[in-house]
Amino acid sequence: MSFAAARGGARRELRGVALEVREDAVRLVATDSYRLVIRDLALAVDVPGRPLRAVLELTEMERFLAAGEAGFGGAATLLAGSRGELLVELGEKRTCLGSIGGDFPDYEALLVALPAGSNGVVARQALRDSLARAGGTATLHFDARGLSVAARGEVMRLPGTWPGPPRQVLVNSDYLAEALEHLAGPDVVIEVGEPLQPVVLRSADTGTCTVWTMPIRPES
Repeated sequence: MSFAAARGGARRELRGVALEVREDAVRLVATDSYRLVIRDLALAVDVPGRPLRAVLELTEMERFLAAGEAGFGGAATLLAGSRGELLVELGEKRTCLGSIGGDFPDYEALLVALPAGSNGVVARQALRDSLARAGGTATLHFDARGLSVAARGEVMRLPGTWPGPPRQVLVNSDYLAEALEHLAGPDVVIEVGEPLQPVVLRSADTGTCTVWTMPIRPES
């Protein structure tokens, strides 16, 4: 999650992770305005006085995830503190997770407004390796043969499928390579629409993490 959070800037809320409690999951969201990552965790928690939303410091988010991995399950109660902090009650133990505060972006409204793109499937490791070799920017070409990555005068054809119309998009290769490290499984679904729409990545067979990355506007 932390890779998509801002490292500086005036908007302090973008330097944290938004935690939201859904009916059957806890959602974590991070964005630096160029990338957006959403991770839904199937954690059974009790939240008196729903809804609950807090923007956590990165270190506090890691503490929350560590508690979840330890298996707090349905024994946890989440409460909103008076100053925006998040209180996690595990049995008789109460942990306070500090909040950055601020107004986190209404990312759902932005996502709903996006036109649907076409979905292809590509080998995750092959795509990550080709993007890492690109080192900065790369052009993704989608056609009937699948996906190719063009960078530094080299074109790398990758195993995969692309059922949609031909597409071409210029991307920050480092951003996409970093996102692929946090997805699970051998294959990823990659969704692409118009050249200036976000490129979407998610695991093809497992996981609940989805990443949106803004493309680069071509100079021409």
